[in-house]
Amino acid sequence: MKVTYGYSKDKRPDKKQIMSGMITNELGLPLYTETLDGNTADTVWLPDAMRHFRDLFGEMYSDSIFIADSKLVNKKNFGVLFDKTNPFSFISRCPEKFCSRIAEKTVSEAYSLNEWEYVGPCCKDEESKRATKYEVQGFDKIVHGNECRLVVFRKLDGDERLANESKKEREKIEEGIKKEFKKPFACEADARKAMDEFAKKYKPSLFNVTFEIQEETIEKRPKGRPSKSQQKLKITSEFYVKLKSLEQNKEKMEKRHQSLETVVLITNVPFDTKNNKEIFQLYKNQQVVETNFEELKKPSMFYRIFLEKPERIEALLMLLHVSLLVRVLMRITARENLKKENEPLRIDFGRSILKNPTAEKMLRLLSFHYIMTIDGKRVIITKNGKVDHLNKLLKLLGLNLESG
Repeated sequence: MKVTYGYSKDKRPDKKQIMSGMITNELGLPLYTETLDGNTADTVWLPDAMRHFRDLFGEMYSDSIFIADSKLVNKKNFGVLFDKTNPFSFISRCPEKFCSRIAEKTVSEAYSLNEWEYVGPCCKDEESKRATKYEVQGFDKIVHGNECRLVVFRKLDGDERLANESKKEREKIEEGIKKEFKKPFACEADARKAMDEFAKKYKPSLFNVTFEIQEETIEKRPKGRPSKSQQKLKITSEFYVKLKSLEQNKEKMEKRHQSLETVVLITNVPFDTKNNKEIFQLYKNQQVVETNFEELKKPSMFYRIFLEKPERIEALLMLLHVSLLVRVLMRITARENLKKENEPLRIDFGRSILKNPTAEKMLRLLSFHYIMTIDGKRVIITKNGKVDHLNKLLKLLGLNLESG
């Protein structure tokens, strides 16, 4: 393991780092973790981790579907995913530039066919009126010689997002014009050069910007007190760049609209095994891995390393991974037992109903209670005066006071 510089998701390229790789089940329970060099690339680690994971667990997870972000999908990794001896079932987001922009071409095909199937909300807030609704189209494609499904999901609230983005971009361009062309130019050539540089800077913009040059003639009197033989006035020209039009580029707007409201997933899982909506739900559920990394990165868990030897750092990471495992087990156990309760439990802060508790929430609620042994007798002291709350919290975790 090397402690070294690498791509920092915390935007601290000036600091050396180490990395943590993790494979979890659908509930976020860590099944395999590994401490990595600080400059390890996801594209390299993912296929190695999948093979190592398969070697460790064998047939137990032979029917697993591996879900990862777009870093999984490239031509080299396809050789691993579609290995003739031990292939992997997978779901991932199709990268924009992968396989001659097959994702972009598939999106265009979907809009051309316009055979969208309404599938409604996805995973979170299924019953919420504000939940994002989706439509879907699926396509069978040959990708690098292998049979794949490309599934295009379209959000039904894409118009609002595009309107907001368009408004912000227009404001940005108008502010840039005020800043760049506030002062006049001494000659027309300089004015045109500034216009070309501005157009180059905003070339990817959703707007077509056109300018016009206005020449203004200025008469300047010579400095000092005028003499009897008054000199002629000096005539000079100044060139102002003015905005002529700022209009939306319809082609770019349509392309951006499609990009904002669509997600393209790629998988080799047959349709009769998982339909289009199930594929999307599985992919969206990979957020549980990101939640685990957020837990690891909390200052209370892991902030700075004051160790020098790599083996000690690796040992520290092993302990942190074990502590993460405990926290995930607390979350899973508490939520599963909460579902079994006949009535809502008003044991959250302010006697509100406890919903979807995290390990951090459970630990904070437990911190209101103290258990002391006085003269051989167990005494419970609570800050909120609710002793029964402790029993309910422990029950959610599968524990009780008698268990020690």
